[in-house]
Amino acid sequence: MGVAYFLLECLKMLKNKIHTCVQTTGFTDKFTDFLNIADMFLYDIKLIDNDLHKKYCKQDNKIILENYKTLASSSVPFITRVALIPSITDTSKNLTDIALFLNENNVNYVELLPYNNLAGAKYKGLLREYQLIPDSEVSCKDPVKLFKEFNITA
Repeated sequence: MGVAYFLLECLKMLKNKIHTCVQTTGFTDKFTDFLNIADMFLYDIKLIDNDLHKKYCKQDNKIILENYKTLASSSVPFITRVALIPSITDTSKNLTDIALFLNENNVNYVELLPYNNLAGAKYKGLLREYQLIPDSEVSCKDPVKLFKEFNITA
């Protein structure tokens, strides 16, 4: 049955009892079911370019972007969030693509989540190699300003 089924059942039990907010990447074929039950969404967008999304997330992003469009055209409140991963999601190209996508969906607010530099230490504790090597040359110097140029508050 899976995690989506479990979460849907929990949300059904909580409906009209407490405020519910779902944090998601939108990678589910059950999104409209969630949309009809949850009170609010925190929707994370990582990469717009499908090839890069496949490279870093190991999956296609078509359903993620389609579900976002569905959410944006609904009346359900949501906040778009972008985690700024050095050299991956924080590039000027990716952030510009996200800003254009938000504009296409009439969204004018985004939350930018700073990268947690402590992640590397967690890998060591798991006896795994930390492979993120940031390239400051490709990172956007001022993501807030970039979004502002698209009339999006960040």
